[in-house]
Amino acid sequence: MNGKTVMACIEAAHATLKEHTEEIAALDQQIGDGDHIFNLLRGVDALLGLRADIEAEAFAPALDLAASKLLSTVGGSSGPLFYSLLHGMAKASAGSGDIASVRDAARIFAAGVDAVAQRGKAGIGSKTMMDVLIPVASRLAELADDD
Repeated sequence: MNGKTVMACIEAAHATLKEHTEEIAALDQQIGDGDHIFNLLRGVDALLGLRADIEAEAFAPALDLAASKLLSTVGGSSGPLFYSLLHGMAKASAGSGDIASVRDAARIFAAGVDAVAQRGKAGIGSKTMMDVLIPVASRLAELADDD
């Protein structure tokens, strides 16, 4: 995997966020001011503007570049949390070259989720992104174990 893979994931996330903007905003309005999606889209839009730079990098440096850009463009607590996710994944994949298996991907994603949990001091049941990230990391690990 390389920066092109990271960019493909960013593009997929962007398309999904755009498709569900109104739904996400409505959910956020139930517990906050409803601006989470717009802050996140600002960050992902900034990543799209770094396409050539991200695609030119190896996997871990591409993740770190994306992490740094999110940190500087996404407001509130979300910037540092998304930075932690991507930076944690970058650290877990540094020096390993390509991701050779689903097991590698599961391990790297779990490291990113752990980094978010440490920064945010949150877990399952905290009514945060951890209520989604932790089960996804667990399910990915199960699928990897089942090959």
